[in-house]
Amino acid sequence: MLVDLEAFGAISVIGDTHAAEALVRSIALELATGEQLSNAYVSLVGFDLGLERHLPRVQVRTEAEAFRHLAGLSRMQRKVLADSKMRTTFHLRGASPAGREASVVVVRAESRAMLPSLLNLARPRSGVVVIVLSDTAMTEVVIDVDAGGAGSLAKLGLEFEAAQVEASTTEELAVVIEAVEDPADEDLAIVAASFELPEPIPPQIPAIVRPESAAVWEEADEALADPQGHLQLAFAETDLTVELDEWPVPDLLVRVLGRPRVEHDAKLSQLEISLVAYLACRGGSVPTEDILDAVWKGALIERRTMFNRLSKIRPKLGGFVAPIAKTDSTVRLEGVVVTDLQLLQDFVERARGESSGEAMQLLRAGLDLVEGPPFDGPMFEWAHTLQLHSTATTLVRETALNLVELALDAGDFKLARAAAAAGLRSARLSDELYQARMRVEAAAGNPAGVRDAYNELVLLLDDLDGGYEPHEDTQRLLAELVAKRLSA
Repeated sequence: MLVDLEAFGAISVIGDTHAAEALVRSIALELATGEQLSNAYVSLVGFDLGLERHLPRVQVRTEAEAFRHLAGLSRMQRKVLADSKMRTTFHLRGASPAGREASVVVVRAESRAMLPSLLNLARPRSGVVVIVLSDTAMTEVVIDVDAGGAGSLAKLGLEFEAAQVEASTTEELAVVIEAVEDPADEDLAIVAASFELPEPIPPQIPAIVRPESAAVWEEADEALADPQGHLQLAFAETDLTVELDEWPVPDLLVRVLGRPRVEHDAKLSQLEISLVAYLACRGGSVPTEDILDAVWKGALIERRTMFNRLSKIRPKLGGFVAPIAKTDSTVRLEGVVVTDLQLLQDFVERARGESSGEAMQLLRAGLDLVEGPPFDGPMFEWAHTLQLHSTATTLVRETALNLVELALDAGDFKLARAAAAAGLRSARLSDELYQARMRVEAAAGNPAGVRDAYNELVLLLDDLDGGYEPHEDTQRLLAELVAKRLSA
């Protein structure tokens, strides 16, 4: 249920008051702390979680604030879907399961005048969800929990043992987290010294299973870095020779075209990577209030908490984060700190003024930076808010399609295949990119490859369990290419 919570849109949790509240608390905690599929940004209206100050993805809002928040997110979701050429938000999550979290509002129903308006926004597959804790069912989907913790979800015919997180448990967790965040607290010195939060484990994103006849597509390997931090481009070898004399060598490279990371020996938490990536994407100089709003989603944390976090990052990265005074209102990066998105944009800009042969080299080098869906992590909602995700997705798709066309004009089918594969690393369900792959195989005289590309998209859509099919343009292209082959 939590993996695909937005399929319901709105859910009422009713039954025994104590058990229902404990279940809602457990759901909110799971969504606010999950690192993979069951992750979300959670807003609380009239509901006390007990850990709000310590969870970056949780924010307490009034009814009016929650309504404005959901309304804005709904508009943004529609734009993201249009920009990414995805039909539903589930398609979007299928292409980037950790990169586009749902936004959830947990609301206690008592005396909420705007509750009907909130529920109206929470439509299935809209990217927003409302969970209502109430005495009576207020939505079509209802979870009923009895005093013994037995739960049922009649809509799906499910009976289950409801998870129960008591308020006292979250209070104890808050004490431990405060000890870890502020080890100078003498009363909690023992806890702070003995308790260590584990580093988050990056989610394993399953690779696309390719037919044996299309094994050549696997030649588009991901970019690597040597121990000194210099880039080694590992794009598929073709008849072209890549000249990278003009490559801008950064002091620190921040990867966002895939699972975000900082190319450095230091071990950074997801929050720290998000903070550094946000600074790099904003040009390296950002007001502290903007950081609190973006990285901590406006959560009610003290500025001291942010300064402490920055002070921990600075020695890890060897001084790339400038020293910060407590009275300073701006956070700055030092040295040449760039993102792979900026480098890709640079390659694309340079390619526009070059001959087709040189343009292919530049676009090929740019696509080599793409490792997966942009900003593919649980702490990067700000990338969607700033339109960076849609910008990156569109740029990768258009660059891949452009390189496919140039390579086909040059008769380089190997490069054309690799370009399409690079684009699909970013947008795995893109009909346009699968259409490009089909055209490449048709041009190469490989009808089996045309069918393999189409069937791969069909299999990916089948895995979504929504009865989805390739776009009608993709179906029409298949029919045209098959008919052309038969007539030939």
